[in-house]
Amino acid sequence: MRKAVIFIMLVLSVFAVDGTVFAADKDIKIGVVYYKFDDVYITSVRMAFERLVAGYDNVEALTFNSQNDQALQFEQIDQLIAADVDVLLVNIVDTQCAHIAVGKAEAAGLPIILFNRESELASYSDYEGARYVGSMALEAGIIQGEMIADLWLSDPAYDRNGNGVLDYVMLSGDENNLEATLRTIHSVKTVEEAGIEVAELGSVIASWDADKAYDAMKGWLATDIDNIDVVFANNDSMAAGAIVALQEEGFNLGQDGGSADGGSADGGSADGGSADGDGAGGFIPVFGVDGTEEALDLVSRGIMSGSVTQDQQAMGEAMFKLAYNAGQGREFLDGTDYSYDESGLAVRIPYQAFVVE
Repeated sequence: MRKAVIFIMLVLSVFAVDGTVFAADKDIKIGVVYYKFDDVYITSVRMAFERLVAGYDNVEALTFNSQNDQALQFEQIDQLIAADVDVLLVNIVDTQCAHIAVGKAEAAGLPIILFNRESELASYSDYEGARYVGSMALEAGIIQGEMIADLWLSDPAYDRNGNGVLDYVMLSGDENNLEATLRTIHSVKTVEEAGIEVAELGSVIASWDADKAYDAMKGWLATDIDNIDVVFANNDSMAAGAIVALQEEGFNLGQDGGSADGGSADGGSADGGSADGDGAGGFIPVFGVDGTEEALDLVSRGIMSGSVTQDQQAMGEAMFKLAYNAGQGREFLDGTDYSYDESGLAVRIPYQAFVVE
């Protein structure tokens, strides 16, 4: 009987919920800093993470909005360390400064998980208490490039000026941001590898921001309205901003005449937009990255041509599970189904193409 009781106690002290939570675990505090709250994708990730936190009585999350200010974020990290958190989750503002955040965690003896905004491996590989959770940035560029190449080759009418060249404009994220750089390089490179000649008509660092993308698109339409074949955007917010500008010129209205800020999902074109025009100005394909709710709606309605989806729920769940384990003093992946990539330090959330055939 005594052995049976001991066995039951051992079982109860191991997996209790979801294969990752231990009934005998201690209370922990997770410190989280997001690069900014008003990023659409980050908002979805934050909500997914907070839903998980709310389900655990032994977890408290201390959360900060860094407002896209790296100096402020470092101050917030210092505050979290002073608040005695058990683990840090950092959505770094400037990816070139990730090593400083890691250094702060190492000096405090805290595990740290960088997430979503990828920095160089060397920025965290020397500290055994550091990990990364995010997608493979170049993969997003490759998938976006494949979607663009497929669309271009499907109908010669996408060559709006008939010059045999895919003339494009590029909306990039932050300057010197590894994610933005890789998405930009590999999207264009993949189109070229499909045997398509390309020419860049314009490129702007729009900082992941819809308003800045809108302004850039308005400028390009003023100078090259008859030559732009495709709009590449490093994220969906910038893609949506570009679409607002296009719609003001009569482009990309969809068969339901819908706008980029919402509307019926049942009246749009089902082929990513007609190559020979869907409104007074016609149609210019726009592609983004993230798979935000807004972007998926625009694609479904034939207003936007495609997005590379990044699973917000999966990102938030991986962040939580790794942080929970680290806060309990266990190996980051203990009791999970995750595995590290070839670096042995990063957990990757796969991308997928979203188009409407």
